[in-house]
Amino acid sequence: RKVIISVAPTSALSKSIDPQALAKEVVACAKAGAGMVHMHVRDKYGNLTDDISLYKETVEAIRKESDIVIQASTGGVSNMNIEQRCQPLYYDKVETASLNVGSVNLGEAVYQNPIGDVRYCVQKLKENNKYPEIEVFEIGMIQTVLELDQEFNLPKPLMFDIVL
Repeated sequence: RKVIISVAPTSALSKSIDPQALAKEVVACAKAGAGMVHMHVRDKYGNLTDDISLYKETVEAIRKESDIVIQASTGGVSNMNIEQRCQPLYYDKVETASLNVGSVNLGEAVYQNPIGDVRYCVQKLKENNKYPEIEVFEIGMIQTVLELDQEFNLPKPLMFDIVL
């Protein structure tokens, strides 16, 4: 059995993003054995955004030293709509992306992923040839994945990320 070690180097509480420092951290993780990096698109203040300019700068710096798989997050608790959350899917250096298949409470926040948004995200993943990493927060989401697979014929093998 094979295991992919994925790192998520940016804390949800970060207040600033330095693309060069973030790239350096990712490269160090790759040298230590990580095979994939899960990155949210954030502005210089650490807020989720659909402006992928700093994201691209970070990825370009990573690519100079590493071939680690780049995974974009299409999620995160924010006020962005699904179209904004899917912006990194159009970037050619993104190889895989998270697919959040349901809603969940995260502390006081509600991480909303209504099924219409999930279907939109699946369509954009397929259109842009991105491999989905399916994030499962509770057991019922596996049934949702099976239904989505019937509807969209998701790429195989299915790659799950169990989020506890």
